[in-house]
Amino acid sequence: MKLFQKLAISFVSILALVGVFEIAQAAKPPRFAGVQSRGIRSVNYFISGSASNIGAINSAKHNWMYTGWDNPLYMYQRGNNYETAIDFYGGAIWDGVGGVTEFYDGANRGIALNGNAPGRNFYWAKVTLNTKYRNERAMTSGTVAKHEIGHALGLAHALGNDSSSIMQPTIQKTTVRNVDKGASDKLTDVYGWYW
Repeated sequence: MKLFQKLAISFVSILALVGVFEIAQAAKPPRFAGVQSRGIRSVNYFISGSASNIGAINSAKHNWMYTGWDNPLYMYQRGNNYETAIDFYGGAIWDGVGGVTEFYDGANRGIALNGNAPGRNFYWAKVTLNTKYRNERAMTSGTVAKHEIGHALGLAHALGNDSSSIMQPTIQKTTVRNVDKGASDKLTDVYGWYW
């Protein structure tokens, strides 16, 4: 009888562990078919003078690197866009859209533009933040920049209605959100620790 009880407890424990693992997996956003071809251990980025809220962009970068959960991401700001992996600009884009990320190969040819997802690995990404919304809370808090950095690192929109995910496709003007564990863990899933 004791053996049966031990086996039953072990079985229930395993099921509980699997259930917790499944919940953690469900919170991770999907990845694009194409990701950053140079990995994310040393990501150089450039902020153009046209980009509004430069402090919010740097804060967003910091939030991705220091999420509270380990990931392999390190980002370094550069004074020009020579050989950078992510470039930030400001400009007028579609009404109702806070930012858009476009993807390019090593010869500066666009491989996914106008809000399209990359179907193959990309060399660098261009993030354009909508200057129309530069004074909105989602912009000044860095929430939009965090979301677009996620795209520039190869993450797609979160599935379902996970309002806690930084990769949720809709962000209200007043939304303040940080990088979540699911998004941070997904970087490690995609790139590993040494790429």
